[in-house]
Amino acid sequence: MDMTQFKLMIAGLGFIVIFLTGYGLRRQGQPFPVVVLTAHKLITVATIAFLAKTVLGMTKLAPLSQGQPTACIITGLLFIGAVATGGILSAAKNLPPLVRTLHWVLPFLTALSTAAALYLLLRRK
Repeated sequence: MDMTQFKLMIAGLGFIVIFLTGYGLRRQGQPFPVVVLTAHKLITVATIAFLAKTVLGMTKLAPLSQGQPTACIITGLLFIGAVATGGILSAAKNLPPLVRTLHWVLPFLTALSTAAALYLLLRRK
């Protein structure tokens, strides 16, 4: 296993922990337990930063081509959407059902988009 594969495995573990803590928060309901909510947020930020650093390192090896920039931009926008809806969920009491639905769907779309973007980046070697 090379270093890139190891880094991607760490990012995948980050996603698993994000999903598990998010599921735990959903089951607990509001008000959310502070420790679990804080862990969920910190692990999310750490995973995003780790992935961004890994992808930037990969792009320094060779320039992006074809659909790779588009895949990275879409993934970034999905991350922003997931974080924004999560922030709204943790801050507000009475929410429209759309916010809950978006925050339930966006993390899955983000994980799929991340996998697709990383596949495109790894395929170019």
